[in-house]
Amino acid sequence: MRYLYLFFASFLWSTSFPVVKWGLSYIDPLPFVFFRFLLALLFYLPFIKIRNLKKIFNRDFILVGIFSAGGYVFQFTGQKYTLAGRASLFINMYVLWIPFLLYFLKKQKFKKTGILALILSLAGLFFLFYRNFGTFEINYLKGDFLTLLSSFSWTFYIIFAKKLLEKINPLEFSAIVIFLTTIFLFPFLFIDFKLPHNFQGYYGVFHLAFFCTFLAYFLYHLGLSKTHEFTSSLFLLLEVLFAVILSFIFLNEKFTVIQITGSILILSGIFLGAKED
Repeated sequence: MRYLYLFFASFLWSTSFPVVKWGLSYIDPLPFVFFRFLLALLFYLPFIKIRNLKKIFNRDFILVGIFSAGGYVFQFTGQKYTLAGRASLFINMYVLWIPFLLYFLKKQKFKKTGILALILSLAGLFFLFYRNFGTFEINYLKGDFLTLLSSFSWTFYIIFAKKLLEKINPLEFSAIVIFLTTIFLFPFLFIDFKLPHNFQGYYGVFHLAFFCTFLAYFLYHLGLSKTHEFTSSLFLLLEVLFAVILSFIFLNEKFTVIQITGSILILSGIFLGAKED
């Protein structure tokens, strides 16, 4: 059951790729991210208990909020300056950073199956987006660097979130994280404050707020509370795989033999990682 939580969270997050691509035609990136979390916070308000607000001022909670906000700021800004496939690869590099950070922070060593799962998953990611790496383009360096910073933010987010989920239930934790993320995103609103241009922009905000934030965050935190940090990060790669499949179905994008191979490698890595948990 714990893997189903991660599975459905990844699927919901995968729908954000086409919606963000579509929504950015009607609203700019930073307001898009802020209003997404502001609306999600309204959905979470019934679950925020006044007596537990003191927890928000805990150092670890503050850091989780900063890493969450930073991950989105780097991700959305970086996607403006690089190709979608390159961005997806660099953002999901947290699957590589997590084992190294866990080793230095907790002295956790991984078995051979875990190392093999990591290699298969990274190879699968590369094959999935191989078409974006045919030539070196200096114009993409800024976007590549920003999306790489996003992956570092998500790495620290997952590790600190796992630590806090040992002390607090996933629903309450999700509400606090969304609250803090909204606060830390607020200053960026003044960089480029614009409301959505029309109904499509407002729907884009609603879709991301309800399905990709309110529901997906809770499901992911529920799954993370019951699994290892590394295993949960492997399951998040399903988000990329689902996004490619949805693009194939709804956007008529090609799904090549090499991409199918990459998909199989990712699924194999997830299977091995689950056996390690």
